[in-house]
Amino acid sequence: MPHTKRIAYGAKNLNDLPEDLLSRILSFLPIEVAATTSTISKRWRYLFLFAPKLKFTYHEGDNGLTFVEFVARMLVSRGMTPIEKLSLHLVEGVDGDRVHGLILKALELGLSDLDLQIYNLDNWSGPSPHVFVAKKLSRLAIGTDCIINVERGCVDLPKLKTLHLDDVQFTDGNTGLSKLLSGCPVLEVLSLVDINWYDWDVCCVSSTRLKKMRIHWESYDDDKDRNGCPKSVIFNTPNLQCLHYSDDNARQYPTANFHKLDGAKIQLIRRNAEEEEENVVGHATHFWKGICNVDTLSITSDTLKVLTFCCDPIPVFKNLTQLSIKTGPELGWESLPGLLNKSPQLETLFLKVIKTSLNHRVPPQKVEKRFECEGADEDRKTLMEQVKHFLKEMKPEE
Repeated sequence: MPHTKRIAYGAKNLNDLPEDLLSRILSFLPIEVAATTSTISKRWRYLFLFAPKLKFTYHEGDNGLTFVEFVARMLVSRGMTPIEKLSLHLVEGVDGDRVHGLILKALELGLSDLDLQIYNLDNWSGPSPHVFVAKKLSRLAIGTDCIINVERGCVDLPKLKTLHLDDVQFTDGNTGLSKLLSGCPVLEVLSLVDINWYDWDVCCVSSTRLKKMRIHWESYDDDKDRNGCPKSVIFNTPNLQCLHYSDDNARQYPTANFHKLDGAKIQLIRRNAEEEEENVVGHATHFWKGICNVDTLSITSDTLKVLTFCCDPIPVFKNLTQLSIKTGPELGWESLPGLLNKSPQLETLFLKVIKTSLNHRVPPQKVEKRFECEGADEDRKTLMEQVKHFLKEMKPEE
């Protein structure tokens, strides 16, 4: 610590720091490490108990009862000292009923950030209703193979700004998700990972305050239980600024309301590619029209095919200045002119070839002045020739 700050705090070593600051420092350590500091001196004996952020991880094979009792004692020992964040990372071996009690006690202490990563517990089907009416929560993360049962009028999260849901299901599908979102009036960040909405009649995300949204399905190839594309996906998020969307291409997008979108990262896969082209054209038209005002766009080669074959016509991306395309060794050059010709303000094009570790930057129609490429000499030479030939042969639309 610089000398001037040492004087300002009146502290020359850790023991000179105030207890609330020491407790905050201890909150960055694993709880089992923080607990060992209790042996330093009488002053340190109980400091770790009052850390504002607590993270407990149960390792499979440990004594589940001992673990729960330890956490319970810590929470009780705090008295009414508030908790900022509680993280529970638990696997098989802990009684889910007792976990509910731990969460309820933390909520009583004014918890603002709750992170649950809970899998395969006995007597556990998901967070209790108390979690969804916790008026002081500003961040909620639920990463657990569980079912969320949200009854009408039972969601009241007036301060919640960030919501992460990973591998959860809703008892009544889209209705449950809509009820949850409607009870979060100031929500700004939403992350939905592996939400099994492909069998819902409608998948609707509606939130007027939302600024950042991530929707991601991770298991495209090895998930044999997934039996179809999303049916109808609706986005009513007029103030969204950043979108990350990775999924199968839905059969239709009736509404895509993205008025203030600055950046988008899109990965869509066309599962029905074997169908006749005329049967799939137009399915994603409203979605692409919804994001055509974006400034920065990152897509995959599969997404480019969706844009080409499932959108009629390709909209004009009037504000697009930077486009990034992640692809394998073969981009599929026939799909690229349609997008480039619809991007009048485009300044920079990144082509990222992931299988050969090539990364090139090609400003359209300025390839002779600026071209960067990394990789093996032969790959670099071949790809440079392909890009140059492509840009020279590409003719603007009449």
